[in-house]
Amino acid sequence: MKRKLAWAGAAVLPACLLSLPASAQDIPDLSGMWSDPPPRAEDAFCHVGCPVESRDHLTRLLDDPDNLDKTYAELNREARRYQ
Repeated sequence: MKRKLAWAGAAVLPACLLSLPASAQDIPDLSGMWSDPPPRAEDAFCHVGCPVESRDHLTRLLDDPDNLDKTYAELNREARRYQ
């Protein structure tokens, strides 16, 4: 005599569903705009293989009030000469 195997289809829930908050007040407010931080001039200047001293030199040039009238292109050229 053949036996038939019966599977009692128990619902299997992922663990993430079992740990849902009990009420709406427990759910964090994640509304709004999410994005990466804005790019920095130093990151574009030293994308790959740039010595830390060169990046720091550019940062000093950008932070120096005496350079406020210079364009980024001028400061970038000056920083590249430092490399």
